[in-house]
Amino acid sequence: MQSSKRRFLIAEMNDEVVGYAQTSPVTDEEYELLRIYVRPQFQKLGIGKAFIQEYIELLKPISKLFAWVSKENSIGRAFYEKNGFIEAGEKSETIEGQNKTQMKYVLEIPGEN
Repeated sequence: MQSSKRRFLIAEMNDEVVGYAQTSPVTDEEYELLRIYVRPQFQKLGIGKAFIQEYIELLKPISKLFAWVSKENSIGRAFYEKNGFIEAGEKSETIEGQNKTQMKYVLEIPGEN
């Protein structure tokens, strides 16, 4: 069962789903970006960035958004860095019997004056 506090966004282009993203709250002002996916042929069109901007608006008064990315996922890591996320740690976990290193990327969101 999906928590009502999770936010799921879908991107469409010409009546076709081209991407999706989902967040989950950690605190009232801190959210984890659980997943963000844009179909390869639609990448580099600003869809991922639009997801992040939409979450910043939807989740106000959000102050922090973070995501875990595989250390080996150079495309994903570059995406987060390009969008202002800062590498803030790492953890090892076992996924399907293999040890994987996950990098934490954090976006600090300034409050409104």
